[in-house]
Amino acid sequence: MCAIAGSIAVATGVLSVMRAWNTRAVPQLPASSAHDIIPVTCVLAALTLVLVIIARLRAARNRRKTRSTIWGILAIVLALMLSAGAYALQTIAPEGVAKPPVRDEAPISDTQAMQSGVEAVYGSCADGWQHIDASQFPGVSSIQYCLDTRTAYATFDNDTAYAARAPMIQSKAAELLSEHSGEAQGTQWATIAGKRWVVVGEKTKAKQLEKAWGGTITDISFHR
Repeated sequence: MCAIAGSIAVATGVLSVMRAWNTRAVPQLPASSAHDIIPVTCVLAALTLVLVIIARLRAARNRRKTRSTIWGILAIVLALMLSAGAYALQTIAPEGVAKPPVRDEAPISDTQAMQSGVEAVYGSCADGWQHIDASQFPGVSSIQYCLDTRTAYATFDNDTAYAARAPMIQSKAAELLSEHSGEAQGTQWATIAGKRWVVVGEKTKAKQLEKAWGGTITDISFHR
């Protein structure tokens, strides 16, 4: 019994580490975090300890040896180590260390398709898209903005250029939109970005664009 309880304790310890590392691990398991599984592991470890003590007492009384208690002790130590590791991971990275791949389907090679995709979510740009000279930003392919819908987007030549320039492009676009926000006082703004593109606009509509293109949404704020 102590060997069985120890094995289950180790199994739940492994499961807690898996959930702490990747919150999407073991999708068949009902929604629970590593913090929900760790107490179960500890209880099973305690039960194993009790069974080990009982087995040792009976073996001593009957003057015989029992090897199952050796595994039980090892299982207790391993289960507690796994629980401690899971707790540390969950504390450091509540959303998990391993991140699922982000879908990225923006048509960055086609300007017309990019503009049409943005307009399909944020509204038609009646006065036309305005172009900002991107030559001053090495690695930036294009910067476009629309005053009608208070949106802007930029595309990049490569992933490295995006990592280097995206924060600055987002900030500049936000400043430009704030200058022409007009009746949009109080609107929440956000960026949605992929590997080589970023769109700035209203947060609620960014969620719609995420469904179409993928990407990651990040809240932004600036002074109007």
